[in-house]
Amino acid sequence: MPNLIHFPVSQPVRAVRWFIRRHGIEGITETELTLKQFSKGVEESPYGAVPALVLDDASVLTESAAILAYISAQYKKGEEEFPKDPLGQARVMEALLHHNELSRLITLDVIRPLFGRMLNPAGTTYEQLTAKFEEKREHLTWALKLVDTLLSKQKWIAGNTMTIADYLVICELNQVPFLESVLPEYLHFCNYPNIAAYLESAKTLSGYEFSVAPWTTVVPGLLKAGSP
Repeated sequence: MPNLIHFPVSQPVRAVRWFIRRHGIEGITETELTLKQFSKGVEESPYGAVPALVLDDASVLTESAAILAYISAQYKKGEEEFPKDPLGQARVMEALLHHNELSRLITLDVIRPLFGRMLNPAGTTYEQLTAKFEEKREHLTWALKLVDTLLSKQKWIAGNTMTIADYLVICELNQVPFLESVLPEYLHFCNYPNIAAYLESAKTLSGYEFSVAPWTTVVPGLLKAGSP
């Protein structure tokens, strides 16, 4: 049976695992990597990243969006979240592609530097970390404002119906409120009311707590890493 290789704190991993559990999908085993293994890269994946889904023929499927689409179609679960009609699928793909240039920046430009400082406090000072955030300010503000404006017009990322894109976006954004005490004010979601409302709506979804739980295990370390 397929095996999902993952590191539980990873945002894309949390999205895939949330989808699997929310829809009660059985028949997919899981291999959880240690931090040391994760840091070295995933041997089974040609890109060395998680999540990686090893299929029955030993081939490997990577990229969380592709894995979500495959699982939905293969197990016939969450079909309304990855519609079969061409325009519906196109809208989902459109949202997924934009995601990498918008909400994904939260992890790439903010969370990863914090995580890196947590693992190696001597490598980057708090002042250097703060300076890096300031360098990214214009780009991050642009991205968050764009997402906020989009959500002022529709309930979900790809329209008025939840899709697989929302699993990924929610798992990127729902980590920010936990860290507001060490993040610059421009990243606080009180500045983006539609994002805040979106995340509040997400809390009502089945399995939401599962998507958050792995993340909370690293919050104390990141808070400490972000302190002067």
